Parts: sequence; structure tokens; C-alpha cells
Amino acid sequence: MRRLTAALALGLILPRGARPAVLERVEVVEDGGPVVRLHVSEPVKPVAHPLAAGANLPDRIYLDLPVPATGPAAPAVTRGVGPLLRVRTARFDTSTVRVVLDLAAALPFTLQTDAHTVIVRLGPGRTEAAPAPPPASQPEAAPAAEPAGPPPPSPSAAASPSPPAAPGPPPAVASEPATEPLDLPTRPPTPPTEPEAPARATKPRIAAAEAPRAAPEPSGPTAPSANPPAPRPPAGTDRHGSSDRALPLIIIDPGHGGHDPGAAGVGGVVEKDVVLDIARRLAVKLATRLPVSVVLTRLDDSYVPIERRVPEAAEAALFLSLHANACHDPSARGVEVFYGGGAGGPGDPIAADRAMRLGRAVESALATVVGGVRGDARPGTFAVLARNAVPGVLVEIGYLTHPGDAARACDEAYQDLLTDALVEGVRDFLRVSAPVL
Repeated sequence: MRRLTAALALGLILPRGARPAVLERVEVVEDGGPVVRLHVSEPVKPVAHPLAAGANLPDRIYLDLPVPATGPAAPAVTRGVGPLLRVRTARFDTSTVRVVLDLAAALPFTLQTDAHTVIVRLGPGRTEAAPAPPPASQPEAAPAAEPAGPPPPSPSAAASPSPPAAPGPPPAVASEPATEPLDLPTRPPTPPTEPEAPARATKPRIAAAEAPRAAPEPSGPTAPSANPPAPRPPAGTDRHGSSDRALPLIIIDPGHGGHDPGAAGVGGVVEKDVVLDIARRLAVKLATRLPVSVVLTRLDDSYVPIERRVPEAAEAALFLSLHANACHDPSARGVEVFYGGGAGGPGDPIAADRAMRLGRAVESALATVVGGVRGDARPGTFAVLARNAVPGVLVEIGYLTHPGDAARACDEAYQDLLTDALVEGVRDFLRVSAPVL
């Protein structure tokens, strides 16, 4: 029996008396067909659904585990075997961890649970009968968007599922929680989908518990570093299971940190804190909505020098730096977008064009979803752009010296809106630049 095990140390914490529950590791084995074992420290009741291939995504099965946590979990990926391409794990919301099995073709599956293990066994052949459908509010096919699974169940609503077409009772469908719309958007933000790729931390690959970071490749975790090495791409597989092709890598750079606070604003708002919060939120959304890998240049309030922030080589699809502005004129306000970088340097017309297209895609999405953008995207001379080997964009999220901008920067609803727009801008750029999308 060929065994591939990844000890993921995801830090998925469930307050349960004195002993928190933890998703300890994901194990993939070949035992007459692919078998996935999710090892948990406390019993959980998962709910499973298949999703058909579509929108350039493979057939897949997802499981929602009712495992609450006090902070975001680390999106992670485990290599599959046979028709199982990979297993992706990420926190879906504060009460649910979503596990997605990417398949080369639709397969029937059986689901078993015991006190400390959730077992998914994949069988040969295509599933003939469809399982119970997701709630109607989660459309399976939306124009130019990835299919969305149903909202995850609360721990009390989850029921033990079984295969969609294999013998056994049908899976229970999660009850649909009420969704409160935001006042802020000019249009609804893109709905979340199942996780597509890991958000990975720089080496060392395991960082602070509340940061959206990735688990390591099959190896033990290490402690975070205040000065991590420059971002490098993760090992990965494409949707066809090829191990020699990584998913597109996105580097997110929360500006400043540590002894460098950045801009100070109205009400004591500090740039380094606000952009880190937004970067964490953005990393989780990118990792759960797009087939990409994500790296954060810093995961906590630590200072990372410029040479550690920029990629060592043109190995990433793009670089996205988050900052906030300040001005002696308190009426100055609005979002600004700058672009630059590229493997060829400033004199390379191809690199310059890619950077410009990235900047325009991000600026257009921000203007449409958020509004309040000051002018068009324009070239920037910032060091993180000028010294970058990949196309980069620097987004000034607003002026912290303006009372309205400062209040919005700290507002969770606005941060959601802003990160929704950034995901759309990245998606639009990668649709042209990265065929995997």
C-alpha cells in the first residue's frame, strides 16, 4: 500500500471544554483506490457534496467539518494518488473547515467516521445518481464565476453524510444560515467557493495561529521568523495531477511592520496593523476562490526588509503590496493603484505591459466594487515595485488622515468589500496571463 502522508499542523481549534479539537493531519493512501483520512483530536460530523467539473475546474468532492476556531486556519494542499489529484484544506468561515478533493473524473465515494478519523473512500467509475442538491441560494453555475458550494452547516445542524451514488443513505444538506448584505458595495461581492490552493507562508511555512498561512510540504512545522527568506514558490500540481507544474503563485505584501509603523491616522489607526488585517483576509479569499498558491511576506507584526519582500526570481504570477496613505491635507482621500516590476526590468516592453495590465485590472475592479479611486492606475517608483522580478501592484487603501478613510480601513465590512475587489482584479489579470485559470 503506497502511503503519502502530510502532517499539516493546521491549528484548527474547537473550544470543547478543556480540550480543543484539532484537525491534526490529512492522510492520502492507495488501498484499492484513493482513500483520504482526516485525523481529528475530537469527533466531528462532516457533510459532503460532489461538484461537477466546470469553469475550468475539475470534478471534486467537498466536505465541511464543523470545527470552529478563534482565527483563520491555514489553507493547505496534499498530493493525491491515482484519480485523486489533490486534497485542499482551508477555513471556510469561523465555524467550518472545508476539505476539497480534486478528481480526474467524477467518482462515487463513501464516508465513514469514528471518534478521531473521517475516512473518504473513492470508488471507480462515474457517479450515476446525483446527490441531494445544495441550497438554492448557492448557484452551481454563474457566468464567469466558479461554482459555489452550499453554506457550511453549524455543528448542531450537521449530520453524518454518505456517498452521493454509492450504497447508503444520502448526505444531509446543511441548513442555510441567513446572510446579511453589506451596505457598502455598489454591487454584490463575488461569492466564495471551495478552496482552490494553499495560502503559503514564507519559510518557515508555519506562522502565527491567526495568520492565513500554508502548511508545509510533507514535513514538520517550524517556528516563525521575524526575517523570513524572500518568497519562493510552493511545490504543487496542476489540475491534471502533474507534479512538475505549480499553481500560479501570488505574493501578498502587507507593508511596514515591527519597528516601522507606516502612516499614523485619525483615532490612532496605524498603517502596519490595518494592512496586515486586510492581507490576511485577502490571502484566505484568494486561496479559497482561485486555483492559486499564496505567500504572505509577513504574518505578524514583524519587520521584513525590502530584500526579503521581493521575489528572488520571476517565479510568481504577481506581487500585490498593501499600504495606506497619509497627508497634511485632511481632505485628501481615496484609493490609489500603482504598478511596476517584471522580469525584464523597466526597459522591457513585455514586462511593462504585463505590469500595466495588472494595475488596470486591479484599479478597474476597485473602481467598480468599492469606488472612490483617485485617478487611473499609474506606474510607481516604490522599491517593492522597481526591484521586483514579477509584475507588481501597490494599492494605497486610503488616507488614514481622512476621518472617513480611516474609519473604513478598520471596518470589517469594508475590508471584505475591498478584498472582494482585489480578488476580482487578480482573477481578471490571471485569466489572460495564466492558462490554469
